[in-house]
Amino acid sequence: MIRPYETMVVYDGTLGEDSLKKEQKAVEDFLREKSEFEAVDVWGKRDLAYEINKKRSGYYCLFLYKSEGGLIAEMEADFRLNASILRFLTVRRDPNKIIDPQKSGRSGDASGEKNERDNRKNERDNQKEE
Repeated sequence: MIRPYETMVVYDGTLGEDSLKKEQKAVEDFLREKSEFEAVDVWGKRDLAYEINKKRSGYYCLFLYKSEGGLIAEMEADFRLNASILRFLTVRRDPNKIIDPQKSGRSGDASGEKNERDNRKNERDNQKEE
């Protein structure tokens, strides 16, 4: 059964721009060949919350696609062997929710996420006061 997925890949932030483009294109080509590739949302270089393999920064890319579940295991096996990939996570998306990377406000800007966290924190604080 074909289902919608999204995979977040965190590349080594110390890689050069050419290497990053090459790595990103390799994943895109793999997905175009073996799935219904939808889009890639490049979040850019960001500081990591904690060190991973003695690295302090990572380059984030979100890949959106539809595929069979078996493709995920194959792709993640390749990710585990790739030294340029620090972390990855694949989740199944809600088929009714439409994601437009151009309108998501995520590309290179974490301010939307911060505002969302602040709003949730304020709501919790208000509930505690009541």
